Amino acid sequence: MTPLLGLAKLPAVHRLRALRGTLLLSGLAGAATAQAPASADLWRLSAATLAGPAALESGASGAFWNPAAAWAQSRIRVGAQVLQTPDVLGVTGLVAGASYRWSEALAGQLLVGRTQVGDLVRTTTSPTSDLGSIPVYEQMVGMGAALRHGVFTGGALLRGHNARFDSDRDNGVTLDLGLKIVLPRLSLAAATHFFPLDVGSRDLTDYYAAAEGQPASPSVWGTPGRLFLRYGVSVRRGSDVEHGGGVGLELDQRFRLDAAVVRETGYADVSWRPAVGVQLRVGRYLITAARSSGLGGLGASYRIGLDVDALR
Repeated sequence: MTPLLGLAKLPAVHRLRALRGTLLLSGLAGAATAQAPASADLWRLSAATLAGPAALESGASGAFWNPAAAWAQSRIRVGAQVLQTPDVLGVTGLVAGASYRWSEALAGQLLVGRTQVGDLVRTTTSPTSDLGSIPVYEQMVGMGAALRHGVFTGGALLRGHNARFDSDRDNGVTLDLGLKIVLPRLSLAAATHFFPLDVGSRDLTDYYAAAEGQPASPSVWGTPGRLFLRYGVSVRRGSDVEHGGGVGLELDQRFRLDAAVVRETGYADVSWRPAVGVQLRVGRYLITAARSSGLGGLGASYRIGLDVDALR
C-alpha cells in the first residue's frame, strides 16, 4: 500500500495537510501531462477489495486493471462498481465501463472512473468553523481495444486523467497494455497500470501478473462446479513486491465465491489482508459484492458492482 494510509489516523484538517505533503511535496506531483497525476494513487486505497489478482479481473470494468478484459463473450456489456473505504479514510470511488465485441477477434472498450476524498473542510482557529469543503479527487476516461487469437488475448487502454487538490489541478495521459492466456485448466495474465507516456516517470505505475488453475470440478448437491486456485503479484518501482493467493468456487456458472489473502506493505509495516467476494448471475445480470479488511486495523472496505449483458 502507499504512504497515504498514514492519513487514516489523523483528524480531517491534519489529514489534509498530510495529504498535501504526500502528494505535492513527494516529488510525484507536477505539471507533467505524460503521466498520471499523483492523486491517482488514491485508487490503490479504494481498490483494496479485489478478491483476486488484478490481472485476472473481468467484467465491464475489468479493463481498468487489465486492458485485455475488454474482450467478452457477450457482444455488448455495460456495468459499474462502487468502492467505499472506512470513514476514517473517507475515500470513495466509481468505475463504469462498456465493451462492444466487433467480431470474434476484436472488441472495443470505454471506461470512466473517479475517486475522491470526502470530509475535508476548511477551518480557522475554531474547529467548528465551516468555510466550505476541500475538493480532492482524481478522475479518468479511457478508450481501449482487445484482440483475441486462439488462446491469446491482448489489449491496450489509453487514459486521460484529471485531478484536483484544493486549488491545485493536474492532468495526465497513460497507456496500458495487458495480456491473457486461457488454456483448458490454466489461465495466465499480465498488465501494466497507469504506465506513463513519459517512460522515464514510472513512480505510480504498477505491474501485475497472475495465474489461475482449475485443479478440480466438484459437484455440490448435484450442481456442477469448478474449483479455482489463484496467485498474483503486484510490483512498483522502489517498493516491495506485494503478492497473494486465493481460492474460488463456481457453481453452474451462476454463483461464485472467492477468498484471498494479500501481503501488503506500507511505511515499514507488512501485513496480510484478507478479502472475500461473491458473484451471482441472474439471466443477463451479474451482481458482485466484496469486502476486505484494511491494513493495520483501519476497518473494512467494500465493493458492489453490477454488469449487464445488453446484447449476447
